[in-house]
Amino acid sequence: MAAEERAKSEFNDILSRIDRKYEIIDVKWTEDKLFEIKFRTQIQRNSEDFNALCDEWVDVFSEVTNTVWAKKISNTGPKIRFRKQYQCWTQGGKVVQKELLFDARRCKGTLDIKVLTDNPFTRRKNKHIRLGLNVVVKINFVHLHQVDTSKRFSFFVHLCDPQPEPPKPVIQPNDRLPQLVAEMVQKGLNASPKVVNPNPHPNEQQTHVNNERKEQTHLFQTTLLDELEEKPLQTTQHQLIQENLQLPNMQQQTIQLRLMEVN
Repeated sequence: MAAEERAKSEFNDILSRIDRKYEIIDVKWTEDKLFEIKFRTQIQRNSEDFNALCDEWVDVFSEVTNTVWAKKISNTGPKIRFRKQYQCWTQGGKVVQKELLFDARRCKGTLDIKVLTDNPFTRRKNKHIRLGLNVVVKINFVHLHQVDTSKRFSFFVHLCDPQPEPPKPVIQPNDRLPQLVAEMVQKGLNASPKVVNPNPHPNEQQTHVNNERKEQTHLFQTTLLDELEEKPLQTTQHQLIQENLQLPNMQQQTIQLRLMEVN
């Protein structure tokens, strides 16, 4: 008999002794270490004290299986009327000591019970709620060692001996890691600020250069005129200047007048 079939048969024996309706959804063994079972069952419909109703069901389950379950947390959700989680006490005895509840050297068991919304609308939509199966229970047993699944009730953890040392965390390889790194690098490049043009207005720069050239030309003309006023020039020199200087007409006329005054 396969491990899942054997575990399903054994849980059928357990749940039938609780004297509640039930339906096993799934049973799974993984690597002969991890066990999970999920099933539907029922609690009373004529009470709103879901916390007490869940505790009552777990107490009956504990009595049938000779296990002890520590109450942990409870909450609600949009599709869940009420939810409560429990952890299996593996230190022996009936008294739970919270400081020993999370001993990493011991195998672990958790029980998660969810109360579904039960009203006329959900009863029309959900056949399980209509049949009274208004609770979903999931139980996980995590063993720190290989389990002989051929043994009866081998999934339970409350009788397992503690390990000499806590197990070291196993880092799972990620085949997509290079691709993820490349995508992150590409996103970083896309998000990087673009290089700002140091000359956002090239026309302004060209205008500045032209102004500097004009100022240099004006300075050259002024210097030349000053020299002409200090030194008399011959007619040949006067003609040479007129031919070589490319100056505006008004400036050429001014130079000519000053040359005539000097002569």
